[in-house]
Amino acid sequence: MCRLFYCIACMSLFLCICVVPADAAITFDFEEGKGFDGSNIAINSFLQFTTLSGGPVRYADISTGFYNAASDDGKSYGTAEYFVSGWVAARVDDSRDTIRVSMLAGPTSYFTVGYSSDCRVVVSIYTADSILIKSQTGVENYSGVGSTGLAYITLNDPSRSIAYATILGLVPQDEDASWWIDNVSCDPAIIPEPSTLITIVCGVFTFIASATRKRYAR
Repeated sequence: MCRLFYCIACMSLFLCICVVPADAAITFDFEEGKGFDGSNIAINSFLQFTTLSGGPVRYADISTGFYNAASDDGKSYGTAEYFVSGWVAARVDDSRDTIRVSMLAGPTSYFTVGYSSDCRVVVSIYTADSILIKSQTGVENYSGVGSTGLAYITLNDPSRSIAYATILGLVPQDEDASWWIDNVSCDPAIIPEPSTLITIVCGVFTFIASATRKRYAR
């Protein structure tokens, strides 16, 4: 009897360990958008990219030659004013619009975003109740001010309450400006797929039933 309860306890502990979320840093680099310049950013299991105006967030594929951009791997097009990691960044149609990045896999403890711009950029993080946690403003980052690559802003929240982040370009009134983002990173809580949990639960009950039958067969 004691062995049975011991085994059940061990299996239960294993199940709890599998269900408890584990921190795992991810980086979304938009490279799946190569060859799809101008298309809407695809939603994934962890992050959703939208704008506050309801407009799309689009892939900006510099390999098309449509952008004055330079890649960190040495590729450059046009005047190479702006920077991207790899081939693809993310942009909005209206430079005065705000990008919202929603955490679909649960709150995170930090949010990092790379950017290139000829205006200041504001990054803010919020709780699920839309309470501002903190905000940071980044300076202009393009070749015209001597920059040579993406600039990064990282905002941390030890309480792991970041439900979404916003990125806004501070475009001067009556002026044009350009900005885009790349290499978005955070640490969502990873939980096993439902099918995995079902398999584990079934395994636990099968083990218990088998052990019980053997006990009474003696």
